Amino acid sequence: METYALDERLWNDCSGRPKFFRKDSTFSLLAFSVEAGQRLPEEEFAVHAGPEAFVVLSGEISIGTRDGVRDIPAGTVTIIDAGEDHYTLNQSGRRATLVSFGVTAS
Repeated sequence: METYALDERLWNDCSGRPKFFRKDSTFSLLAFSVEAGQRLPEEEFAVHAGPEAFVVLSGEISIGTRDGVRDIPAGTVTIIDAGEDHYTLNQSGRRATLVSFGVTAS
């Protein structure tokens, strides 16, 4: 069993970039914080080979896709399908924290 502290030190260490707790050929678990006004990636879109689910723990983010932008508040679980172009944007004025789970397509 593995456990991880989701504390202020973690959020400061992973500001704007993911902190991978586990990443292997089948599964990834990561945490990241998105600062106010930050967009990830900075340009264009991200896309993953497998589906991704994430939980917004605090703050609010927006997820942009080719179909538009949706606001995602704290306490929400969101699933992004494999191959879906997307980006994360924090328009809320304060840091947002997230935990993400990904499955690698086989």
